[in-house]
Amino acid sequence: MQMSKSWDNKIEIHPYHRFPLEDGGSEYLILGSFPPNKFTNYRERQTDGDVDFFYGSKDNSFWELFIKAKELLLKWPNDVEMLKSYLNVNKWMVSDIVQSTIRKSDSALDRDLQPTNWNIETIEGIFQNNSIRHLLFTSNWVKNNFNKKLKTHLKSSIDTIKNYTLISPSAAGLISTNWAREILPKEESESLETYREKYYKWVFTQIK
Repeated sequence: MQMSKSWDNKIEIHPYHRFPLEDGGSEYLILGSFPPNKFTNYRERQTDGDVDFFYGSKDNSFWELFIKAKELLLKWPNDVEMLKSYLNVNKWMVSDIVQSTIRKSDSALDRDLQPTNWNIETIEGIFQNNSIRHLLFTSNWVKNNFNKKLKTHLKSSIDTIKNYTLISPSAAGLISTNWAREILPKEESESLETYREKYYKWVFTQIK
């Protein structure tokens, strides 16, 4: 794969394999992209509010949105261990589609990722050893690259699995929501943050 010059030319390896590590009949799979480099090569950049877990950056709203949508009596990031227990007990699994990457620039934006390896083996194992019925992509970037780079390499047939695309939980995710508004209309009086919360709530009500 020919790549443009990266900002530091250092390969970053994903710090987490998946959660949970054990197979146990998980039915729901959340797929994201890749963590910011403060969770990989530059861990000294972590500050209060960052959690060493999937989507654990203080700039990422995923778990706050998840907790609100599911109406859980949890507070992020204080209750991370309770959240992990909830995910495990309720058959949720979490992983990312990129296994290793370099970056075009020193940013956490997905568009600056230049993947060197896709997380095909891990995701294939999840589908083979669990009973995934619902697949959630955390952004359009994740969905599009899953379909282009991973899906054709999977041995498991996933065409019958219901899938949903979420509005990216990053601040940049609020820049373009027109595609989501075609699925769930936005009221003129709603802020983009409120609309994203509503969209997450709507998606999770589709999952039974």
